[in-house]
Amino acid sequence: MNHNKHSEIHNALHDAKQICMEILMPSEEEMSSMKEKMKECLGNEGHAHLTSHPVLASDMIPDLKHVLCFREELKGITAESRIKVSICALQDHGVLDGEELNVPKVMEMLWTKINATQNSEAREFLTEAISELPELPRQPDMLHFIEVKKSLMHSCVMNMAMNIAEEALTRNCPGQN
Repeated sequence: MNHNKHSEIHNALHDAKQICMEILMPSEEEMSSMKEKMKECLGNEGHAHLTSHPVLASDMIPDLKHVLCFREELKGITAESRIKVSICALQDHGVLDGEELNVPKVMEMLWTKINATQNSEAREFLTEAISELPELPRQPDMLHFIEVKKSLMHSCVMNMAMNIAEEALTRNCPGQN
């Protein structure tokens, strides 16, 4: 593969990731507040070693490597403890009914973000990805949220990147205007 084609595909992946992250990630302000709450909740549950994890460290969108490492570390916490931390972290976001997840409310928030995007392709891919999601459990669990977000992100990025790359690679084909 020559360098030019490689960079077009790399650029397509980067652009797709940006578009999908804008839709699926909370605003920087929301994220900062959620991270602070998560640190507090992890500390309360006796998981102080996780409060300094890079995924919770800054206001920036976390690096994928850090998210995946954080997921692996969460697997080491008992499910009961993870659920307690999740309930603690989510209690101010209006998505819980007592200690259960209000799934319709979570989906409504997600649809609001998806429908607000100007990018019709991303909206289409995410709509399809959501229709293929297994049902969300009523019990809130950070690990499950990470998996759901990863699944939606993966579907969105891969589809968007293919479209962007295809458009770039066929731009100079004979017959294109």
